[in-house]
Amino acid sequence: MAAAGGNNAAHQRMRGQEFLVCGICLDHFTLPKILPCAHTFCQACLETYAGRRRFIYCPNCRRVAELDSASGVRGLPGNFWVTNLRDVIAERDSENPDVKGRLQGNRCKLHPGEQCRHFCQDCHVPVCGECLFSAHNGHALERLERVLNEVRQEVKSLISCPCTV
Repeated sequence: MAAAGGNNAAHQRMRGQEFLVCGICLDHFTLPKILPCAHTFCQACLETYAGRRRFIYCPNCRRVAELDSASGVRGLPGNFWVTNLRDVIAERDSENPDVKGRLQGNRCKLHPGEQCRHFCQDCHVPVCGECLFSAHNGHALERLERVLNEVRQEVKSLISCPCTV
Protein backbone atom coordinates (compact mmCIF):
# COMPACT_ATOMS: atom_id res chain seq x y z
CA MET A 1 0.00 0.00 0.00
CA ALA A 2 2.90 2.36 0.68
CA ALA A 3 4.18 1.88 -2.85
CA ALA A 4 0.86 2.95 -4.28
CA GLY A 5 0.97 6.12 -2.19
CA GLY A 6 4.50 6.79 -3.39
CA ASN A 7 3.46 6.36 -7.01
CA ASN A 8 0.51 8.68 -6.45
CA ALA A 9 2.84 11.31 -4.97
CA ALA A 10 5.17 10.95 -7.95
CA HIS A 11 2.18 11.24 -10.28
CA GLN A 12 1.06 14.40 -8.47
CA ARG A 13 4.55 15.94 -8.89
CA MET A 14 4.49 15.11 -12.60
CA ARG A 15 1.04 16.64 -13.14
CA GLY A 16 1.40 19.63 -15.41
CA GLN A 17 4.72 18.48 -16.84
CA GLU A 18 3.06 17.08 -19.98
CA PHE A 19 2.08 20.64 -20.90
CA LEU A 20 5.73 21.66 -20.82
CA VAL A 21 7.00 19.31 -23.56
CA CYS A 22 7.45 20.37 -27.18
CA GLY A 23 5.81 18.03 -29.68
CA ILE A 24 8.77 18.34 -32.06
CA CYS A 25 11.86 17.83 -29.88
CA LEU A 26 9.99 16.03 -27.05
CA ASP A 27 11.95 18.05 -24.50
CA HIS A 28 10.94 20.88 -22.17
CA PHE A 29 10.03 24.06 -24.03
CA THR A 30 12.65 26.68 -24.69
CA LEU A 31 11.18 29.99 -25.85
CA PRO A 32 7.67 28.57 -26.38
CA LYS A 33 5.87 30.06 -29.40
CA ILE A 34 2.15 29.65 -30.00
CA LEU A 35 0.69 29.13 -33.46
CA PRO A 36 -2.71 30.56 -34.50
CA CYS A 37 -4.21 27.07 -33.97
CA ALA A 38 -3.09 27.33 -30.29
CA HIS A 39 -0.46 24.57 -30.47
CA THR A 40 2.88 25.46 -28.89
CA PHE A 41 6.43 24.53 -29.88
CA CYS A 42 9.97 25.70 -29.14
CA GLN A 43 11.10 28.68 -31.20
CA ALA A 44 14.22 26.81 -32.41
CA CYS A 45 12.15 23.76 -33.37
CA LEU A 46 9.75 25.89 -35.41
CA GLU A 47 12.64 27.74 -37.06
CA THR A 48 14.20 24.45 -38.14
CA TYR A 49 10.80 23.10 -39.22
CA ALA A 50 9.89 26.23 -41.19
CA GLY A 51 13.24 26.75 -42.88
CA ARG A 52 13.00 29.83 -45.11
CA ARG A 53 9.30 29.47 -45.89
CA ARG A 54 6.86 32.25 -45.11
CA PHE A 55 4.32 29.74 -43.79
CA ILE A 56 4.32 26.48 -41.89
CA TYR A 57 1.88 23.67 -41.33
CA CYS A 58 1.26 23.00 -37.65
CA PRO A 59 2.99 19.70 -36.83
CA ASN A 60 -0.05 18.65 -34.76
CA CYS A 61 -3.12 19.69 -36.72
CA ARG A 62 -1.62 20.68 -40.13
CA ARG A 63 -3.32 24.12 -40.14
CA VAL A 64 -1.38 26.71 -42.09
CA ALA A 65 0.28 29.48 -40.12
CA GLU A 66 1.62 32.44 -42.07
CA LEU A 67 4.88 33.92 -40.86
CA ASP A 68 5.90 37.55 -41.04
CA SER A 69 8.43 37.93 -43.84
CA ALA A 70 10.74 40.06 -41.69
CA SER A 71 10.61 38.27 -38.32
CA GLY A 72 9.57 34.72 -39.27
CA VAL A 73 9.02 32.41 -36.31
CA ARG A 74 10.42 35.04 -33.92
CA GLY A 75 7.37 37.16 -34.76
CA LEU A 76 4.96 34.55 -33.40
CA PRO A 77 3.63 35.36 -29.94
CA GLY A 78 5.30 33.70 -26.98
CA ASN A 79 3.12 31.35 -24.98
CA PHE A 80 3.16 33.04 -21.58
CA TRP A 81 0.79 30.38 -20.16
CA VAL A 82 3.41 27.69 -20.71
CA THR A 83 6.14 29.94 -19.33
CA ASN A 84 4.05 30.73 -16.24
CA LEU A 85 3.13 27.07 -15.71
CA ARG A 86 6.81 26.11 -15.93
CA ASP A 87 7.68 28.79 -13.33
CA VAL A 88 4.87 27.69 -10.97
CA ILE A 89 5.93 24.03 -11.16
CA ALA A 90 9.60 24.95 -10.66
CA GLU A 91 8.68 27.06 -7.61
CA ARG A 92 6.50 24.30 -6.19
CA ASP A 93 9.28 21.73 -6.69
CA SER A 94 11.92 24.04 -5.20
CA GLU A 95 9.82 24.28 -2.01
CA ASN A 96 9.51 20.48 -1.77
CA PRO A 97 12.61 19.28 0.14
CA ASP A 98 12.42 15.84 -1.53
CA VAL A 99 12.58 17.38 -5.01
CA LYS A 100 14.79 20.33 -4.07
CA GLY A 101 17.78 18.13 -3.33
CA ARG A 102 17.45 16.46 -6.71
CA LEU A 103 17.11 19.73 -8.62
CA GLN A 104 20.18 21.41 -7.17
CA GLY A 105 23.39 20.25 -8.77
CA ASN A 106 23.31 17.17 -10.98
CA ARG A 107 23.61 19.41 -14.07
CA CYS A 108 25.64 18.13 -17.01
CA LYS A 109 28.83 20.07 -17.63
CA LEU A 110 28.51 19.57 -21.42
CA HIS A 111 24.73 20.21 -21.58
CA PRO A 112 23.89 22.69 -18.76
CA GLY A 113 20.16 22.47 -19.43
CA GLU A 114 20.18 18.72 -18.79
CA GLN A 115 20.06 16.93 -15.45
CA CYS A 116 22.36 13.96 -14.89
CA ARG A 117 20.18 10.96 -14.06
CA HIS A 118 22.64 8.14 -14.82
CA PHE A 119 26.16 7.20 -13.77
CA CYS A 120 28.66 5.72 -16.22
CA GLN A 121 30.51 2.89 -14.47
CA ASP A 122 33.14 2.77 -17.25
CA CYS A 123 34.08 6.48 -17.02
CA HIS A 124 33.03 7.08 -13.37
CA VAL A 125 31.05 10.23 -14.20
CA PRO A 126 27.40 11.36 -13.98
CA VAL A 127 25.66 11.29 -17.37
CA CYS A 128 22.70 13.25 -18.79
CA GLY A 129 20.24 12.00 -21.41
CA GLU A 130 22.18 13.69 -24.23
CA CYS A 131 25.51 12.11 -23.21
CA LEU A 132 23.80 8.76 -22.66
CA PHE A 133 23.31 8.26 -26.39
CA SER A 134 26.55 9.84 -27.58
CA ALA A 135 29.77 9.70 -25.56
CA HIS A 136 28.56 6.90 -23.23
CA ASN A 137 26.62 4.76 -25.70
CA GLY A 138 27.26 1.10 -24.91
CA HIS A 139 28.88 1.82 -21.53
CA ALA A 140 27.80 0.23 -18.24
CA LEU A 141 25.24 2.65 -16.79
CA GLU A 142 23.29 2.79 -13.55
CA ARG A 143 20.70 5.17 -12.15
CA LEU A 144 22.55 8.05 -10.48
CA GLU A 145 20.19 8.00 -7.51
CA ARG A 146 21.07 4.35 -6.80
CA VAL A 147 24.82 5.02 -7.01
CA LEU A 148 24.47 8.06 -4.73
CA ASN A 149 22.56 5.99 -2.16
CA GLU A 150 25.33 3.35 -2.21
CA VAL A 151 28.01 6.02 -1.69
CA ARG A 152 26.02 7.59 1.15
CA GLN A 153 25.73 4.20 2.88
CA GLU A 154 29.47 3.61 2.45
CA VAL A 155 30.31 7.02 3.90
CA LYS A 156 27.96 6.44 6.85
CA SER A 157 29.59 3.10 7.58
CA LEU A 158 33.05 4.68 7.44
CA ILE A 159 32.01 7.49 9.77
CA SER A 160 30.46 5.16 12.31
CA CYS A 161 33.38 2.71 12.16
CA PRO A 162 35.01 2.44 15.62
CA CYS A 163 38.34 1.44 14.10
CA THR A 164 41.42 3.59 14.54
CA VAL A 165 43.69 4.75 11.78
